[in-house]
Amino acid sequence: MLNNVPDAINKLARNVVINHPNSFNCTGVRKRVTRAGPIVSGLPTLGGLGVMSNDDEEDIDWDLLGNGYALKAESFSPSMMMDRQDANNGFADEFKFLIEPEVLQGNGSGAAFTFVVTAGVVTSAVIVSGGTGYMTGQKLVFVGVGTGAVAAIVATDGVITSVALSAGGTGYAVAPTATVDDYGFTVKKHDVIYLIIGDTRQAFEIVGVETTSDIPPYTKRYVCNIRDDLHFAV
Repeated sequence: MLNNVPDAINKLARNVVINHPNSFNCTGVRKRVTRAGPIVSGLPTLGGLGVMSNDDEEDIDWDLLGNGYALKAESFSPSMMMDRQDANNGFADEFKFLIEPEVLQGNGSGAAFTFVVTAGVVTSAVIVSGGTGYMTGQKLVFVGVGTGAVAAIVATDGVITSVALSAGGTGYAVAPTATVDDYGFTVKKHDVIYLIIGDTRQAFEIVGVETTSDIPPYTKRYVCNIRDDLHFAV
């Protein structure tokens, strides 16, 4: 019963973010390390040692997550007044956003898969159960030792009929498991969102995730730093 309240807050927040006149259209991307090496905890080792994060990696690429909406959502707190009677509102380089994917891609259940792995690479998928309520294009979330596998489902009348594997990844010592992501994309720490402002794309890296409720499903607010080095114009 308690979950009804945060679930309703999430639905309300999504409606506000999508329809608010101050919301930005945005695109999300995720860093992928391309350096070769044995995989430990999802990242290639460096000289045989495990790597804790991908912050300093040079051999990287960016994977598109999808399109969405971002609404600047600073937490309210009193501000110190300056002598000239304006407010000091904190650090200019830190921003907080509510972020929603453009499309929620379904409310499916019951899907199950097995995967074939060859030399650490996921090569094919077998559908054990097609489930119900799914939509073509929903992505699979892989769980297991290894990284980089990317796949999406094809569904007919809500039932999964095939899996389109676009990347086999590396380092899968055993076959991973997978679930179907209900969201167009899920934002994580270190992802980058590009705000679409006219002909420019302004980049913000997510450096932290906050919640405004302590009961799942959590309402998330994303703490971002501006990334001047990643801006570009179209």
